[in-house]
Amino acid sequence: MILRAYPLLLVLLSSLVTAQDRLHPLFKLENVYPDQEVELKVSAMAFHGNDLFLTAMTPDRTNDAPDKNGKVFRVSGLIDNSDRSKIRAEVVMKGLFEPTAIALHQGKLYIGEKDKISRLEDLNGDGKYTNNEKVVLIDGISQPNFHTYTVGFGIIKRDGKTYLGGNLTTSIKIGGARAHNVTVNPKTKRGSTFLLGPITGKEKANEIDIRYIAGGYRTPNGFNVGPSGEIAVTDNQGVFNPTNEFIRITEGAFYGHYLLKRDDSNTAAFQPQEVDSKIGGSRYQTPPTVHMPQGVVSRSPTQPIALQGLTGPMAVYNGHWLIGDLTLGRLNRVFVEQVEGVWQGAAFLHSGGHDPEGKTGFTAGPNRIVRGPDGQYYIGHIGHGGLWRFLPKKGEQPKPNWGLQRLSFVAPEKIPPSFNEMVAVRDIPGGLEVEFFRPVTKNQLSKLKLHAEQWTYVPTNG
Repeated sequence: MILRAYPLLLVLLSSLVTAQDRLHPLFKLENVYPDQEVELKVSAMAFHGNDLFLTAMTPDRTNDAPDKNGKVFRVSGLIDNSDRSKIRAEVVMKGLFEPTAIALHQGKLYIGEKDKISRLEDLNGDGKYTNNEKVVLIDGISQPNFHTYTVGFGIIKRDGKTYLGGNLTTSIKIGGARAHNVTVNPKTKRGSTFLLGPITGKEKANEIDIRYIAGGYRTPNGFNVGPSGEIAVTDNQGVFNPTNEFIRITEGAFYGHYLLKRDDSNTAAFQPQEVDSKIGGSRYQTPPTVHMPQGVVSRSPTQPIALQGLTGPMAVYNGHWLIGDLTLGRLNRVFVEQVEGVWQGAAFLHSGGHDPEGKTGFTAGPNRIVRGPDGQYYIGHIGHGGLWRFLPKKGEQPKPNWGLQRLSFVAPEKIPPSFNEMVAVRDIPGGLEVEFFRPVTKNQLSKLKLHAEQWTYVPTNG
C-alpha cells in the first residue's frame, strides 16, 4: 500500500488467510473456447449485444515478422450457455496490422491497429468487412517497432460527445532499452493516454482530433474506464519503471517514463521539456496509484476492470479492480482509496494457476477482460514465444497461446464457511486498518501472523 504518496512507502501484508495461487473461492471458471479449429490469440474484446467481437494477432518480439494478418472474430453462443460445441467463432475481417483495440458505437466497429485507427463499414450488409469498407480516422501513429501498439478502446463521454480512449505504447530496442519514437504523424505522443473523437458512427477523418490526458508510460498494456468515468491504466516494469504499476490517472499527469528527444522523434504527453530525456528526474513525475513489485505481485499486467453492481456479501468488492497478468497467469485485485486528495491502494493476489480444463485455473495468459451482458466476466488469453506467454514452471509443459474463459461469482449460499480474506487495507492516522471479509475472532487474532515491510523506489534510466 502506498502511504500518503509522498514519500513512497510500499507495504506488503500477508496472513494465514492470504490467497493461494489458485482460483479464488468465491469465483468459478468455465472454459468457453469455441469447440472448433481456431486460434484466438486475444488482443482486444468488446460485446455487441450477445456477440463478442475480438481481435486476434501474434505478438512478435523480434521485429522481423510483424503480424499483418490480424483478424476480427465474432464469437456467438456464449451467453447462458456452457456447451462449447454451440459456441462459434467466425472471421469477419482479416489483413489487419497487429490490432489491439476494439469498440462498438452506434452499431459501428472501431479498430486500433499498430499504425492507425479506423471505423469499419459493412457496406454490403454481409456481416463482414474488407479493406474497402475501412474508413481511416487517423494514420501514421507509429513507426514499425515490435513494441508499439494501440491499446483500448474505452467509450468515454465528455460534454455530451463520445470519444475513443486508449493508450499508445512506446518503441524500444530488443532487450528493453529505449528507442527513439520516430515521428510519423506529428499529432502522435506515444507512451500516453489519448481521446480520439468525437465519434458518431458517421464521422470523417477531418471531423475528429486526438488529444492527450496523461503520459509517461513505457508499456501501458492495460486500459479501462470505471463506473464513475475514472480511467485506469497498467504499465510494465522497465526503464524508469522499477515496478509494474496500476494507475488511476490524474488528467494532465506525467508518470515518469521519459521518451528520448530528437528532432525527428516525439515525446510523451506532459513530459517536462526542461528535463534531460536521457537522465530523467523522478521529482517531476506523478507516482502510480499502486506499485505491483516485479515477479512477486506482477510481471506483465494487462487489462484492469472494475467490479461493480455486486450485491449481498459480494458488495464489499464493489469499486475494486481485477487486473490480468500475462506471464504469471493470474488475476490480481486492487483496492483503491483517496487519502489527502491522492489515490492510492493495496494489491492482493486474486486467482492463479494453470488448468487445461479451465475450471480451477487459467488455460493460458490473461490479456483482456470484459463484462458481458449477463454480468459475468470474459477473459481472453494470448501468447507467443519467449516472455510473451504464460510461463511454465520447471517440469511443466508450455501453456497454449490462446484461450477464452468465463469468470463468475458463486451463489452466496455456496461461500465456503471457513473462507476469509483481507478485503482492504486503509491508511488511517497512526497506522493501517485491515478489513476482512468476515469478522475475525479473538482466538483467530491470537494466531494471526502479520509481516510488513516498507521500502521506496528511485526510478532511473538503467
